[in-house]
Amino acid sequence: MAETFNTSITKITQLTGFLLLAVGSFGLFVSVLSRLYGKRPQFVFASFMCLLGTVVGCVAQDYHTLLAGRMLQGIGACAYESLLVAIVGDLYFVHERGLRIAFFNFCFASLNAIGTLIAGPITTKFGWRYMFYIYIPFIGLQFLLVVFCATETTFIRGQAYETDIVADVNYDELKRQEEREGKVSASDTELEASNANVERSAIPAKKTYLQYIAFYHGRYSHDNPIKLFLRPFAICLNPAVIWVCLLSP
Repeated sequence: MAETFNTSITKITQLTGFLLLAVGSFGLFVSVLSRLYGKRPQFVFASFMCLLGTVVGCVAQDYHTLLAGRMLQGIGACAYESLLVAIVGDLYFVHERGLRIAFFNFCFASLNAIGTLIAGPITTKFGWRYMFYIYIPFIGLQFLLVVFCATETTFIRGQAYETDIVADVNYDELKRQEEREGKVSASDTELEASNANVERSAIPAKKTYLQYIAFYHGRYSHDNPIKLFLRPFAICLNPAVIWVCLLSP
């Protein structure tokens, strides 16, 4: 590649560095947007950017075009780097998440190593452009699967049901909350008599397939976007986070 673009090997190695820089820089925006508008739009956009970056890398005739393609790939990889663990929290109960997150981390770490073993011989025998050629059908299929199969996992529920935050459910507060929302009557007698109707009314109507795969499902949080953007920086002041950063190689 250095000979193809008449540049130094340092410049070529920076292609991966700028990709990782794009992943880290865009992660803050992905986090905020996923809180405000859900995770599905972020995954659809990420898959498209990854496909676009791969196509740009295929047709690149100079170093700067290839650099742009790699940074687009970095933006595309960002959502998958940061939101997959959050999806585990959306889909599974607390006691079920450990195994799923361990499996994700195992696949994430091992596949990175396996990819290098596969890419080396292909690049040596056919050239570096074939890495982009081979990747296009896979990322294209992945993009179609995300568009037509991956649904939104974010769901708005009452605070009393947030067992991740509240260890013990306050049923008295839950009853008062439902009374304020008009779901149940105020008296305990009527509450017990209409318990079955309350449970049915609390379940949202089932969506159609087109509603499930819609790109936009509304806003899920009304928090200030600036506060959401600055919150990760405040977390960095946590002593546990500082300790982990000091121990990291």
